[in-house]
Amino acid sequence: MSAAQPVKLAEQPEGLSALDVSASLEADNLAETLGTLALARACAQLRLASANYQRIGHGPGVTRRLQRAIALIEASFDAAQRGE
Repeated sequence: MSAAQPVKLAEQPEGLSALDVSASLEADNLAETLGTLALARACAQLRLASANYQRIGHGPGVTRRLQRAIALIEASFDAAQRGE
């Protein structure tokens, strides 16, 4: 995910101060960071569920589906990182 880029004075929307623009960028960065953390947490929970299903002897189909879900989440995240 991209870091905040400095906003030039000429690019500021009319009526907004530099502080307003800075606060908006900080809010965007925080939202992006929280989204990243949520994806990482979801993947960790799916990995734990997969390990638990394997440990208690559930069929391999369940763990394959969980692994596929993890791979899809990670691929989507990687594509978003690249801007696709």
